[in-house]
Amino acid sequence: MKKLKVSLNMITGLMEMRGSEDAYYLDLETGETVVIPSDLVYHDFDKEDDSSLPDWEKDLVPIAKEIDAGSERYQPIPESDSRDAYDDMVRFVETVTDENLREKLYIALDGQGAFRRFKNVIHNHPAEADRWYTYQDEAITRQAREWLEEIGIEPIESTD
Repeated sequence: MKKLKVSLNMITGLMEMRGSEDAYYLDLETGETVVIPSDLVYHDFDKEDDSSLPDWEKDLVPIAKEIDAGSERYQPIPESDSRDAYDDMVRFVETVTDENLREKLYIALDGQGAFRRFKNVIHNHPAEADRWYTYQDEAITRQAREWLEEIGIEPIESTD
C-alpha cells in the first residue's frame, strides 16, 4: 500500500459532481486532484489545434495528452453512486428517533424524486438536517477511503 498525501475533501467533492462532462483524476505521484475540462476530454489532439484554447486549458494539455495515452499515473476519481446515496438516506432514516419525522422521511423516499422530497422534509427539522449532513459527509468520506484502498493508496490527509 502506497502512502500518499491527499485532500479527502477535494476527492469527496469531486466524487459528488454527478453529471459533469469534466473528468476528475488523482495524480498517483503527487496526490493532487486534476480536473480536465470537457473541452479537453473531447479534444482530438492529433487533429485539432491547441492554440485556440484558453491559456488555463493550454496548461492542462500535457496532462490531458498523458491521460489520453493511457498513463497509469492518473487514476479517474469515480462518481458517487446514486444507489449508495439512496441507501445512505435509508440508513439515516433508521436512526431518526422522532417517529413522526421518520415516517415522513420513509414516505419521501418512496418512488421517483426521492432525493428532492427527502431534502424538503429534512430541511424543516434543522437539528436533524445538521445530523443528516454530518452523516452524509461521513458516508462519502468512507467511500473515498474505500476507493483509495482499492487502488492501493493509504491516504495521508492533506490540510489544504
